Parts: sequence; structure tokens; C-alpha cells
Amino acid sequence: MKNQFQNERVEYEISTAFHLIDAKQYVEANAIIKKILKQYPNHVTAHLAAGVIQLHQNKFHKAEKCFKKANTLSTNDPQIHFFLGVSYAGQQQWTKAIEEYDKSLNINKKNPQTYFNKANALKELNCIKDACECLATAIELNPSHIDAHLNLAIFSQLNCDYETAKKEYGYLISKF
Repeated sequence: MKNQFQNERVEYEISTAFHLIDAKQYVEANAIIKKILKQYPNHVTAHLAAGVIQLHQNKFHKAEKCFKKANTLSTNDPQIHFFLGVSYAGQQQWTKAIEEYDKSLNINKKNPQTYFNKANALKELNCIKDACECLATAIELNPSHIDAHLNLAIFSQLNCDYETAKKEYGYLISKF
């Protein structure tokens, strides 16, 4: 009974930390997560939260370390690989970012944001056709993903696919 209470308390504190992150109260969120990690140094979600706090403050290398620790504790979590990809992208390590997005997609092929982020990393490596394919998949999974439509329009122009660009710009105009 005591362990169940402790687990529920820790989960509540982590939930509180994520709400604080959403409210941009990073110092407060970080204090909660540090307290949890001091008591439970192998708590995967706490390491994930610590990394998210660092991402929101553009401390990408610190975020990477947090996500790597979480990944050593839970190697098959698509969310951890996604955030590792984000931390690498923040450091302009595009190939590593793509590798992590691919690991995430190998576990969960249904996350449109992962395809969107992968597309942006591919574009940075001038792999425009592959980026457009990722964006099309993101849109297929979430037809109202406005940023994916916008990037597909722009990237299609770069790829000289003016028909797709025109279609995507038309979609965007119809939404605004």
C-alpha cells in the first residue's frame, strides 16, 4: 500500500511538473523533477521531463543528456527517441536527428509530428523529395496540420513540383 501511494505521489508530482512546463515555469518544474530524481534516480519519466525543461530553454546539449539517460532506462520508447531527435536538431546535428526520428517511427508510425520534424531535418540536408514524402505522411495522419501543409507547399516549390505547391497553398488560403 505504501509503494502504491508513493508511486501515485510521484506520478502526481511529474504531472504537476509538466503543467508547470506548459506554463513556462521552468524553475519550479525543474525543482520538482530534481527532487524526484534524487529519490528515484532511474525514473524514466522524470528524466524525460528534465530533458523537456532543457529543450524549452534551448539548452539542447543538456536536453540530449537527459534523453540519453531516459533511453538507457527504456530503450523502446518512441517519445524518448522523438525528443532525442529534437535535441539533435536544436544542435543542427541533422543526421543524428533523422536517426532518432526513424527509431521513433519504427516503434510508432502514427505520429505526424515525428514525420514533420524528420522532414525539416531532411530539408536541412537538401533531401527535399524525401522531406516532401514525410510531410505528405504527416498530413495523411493529421489533415489539419497547418505547418505540414505550409512546409509541403514551400518544399514542393524547391523540388519544382508546382502542382503540389499550388494545391497546398490553395488549402492554406482556404483555411484563413
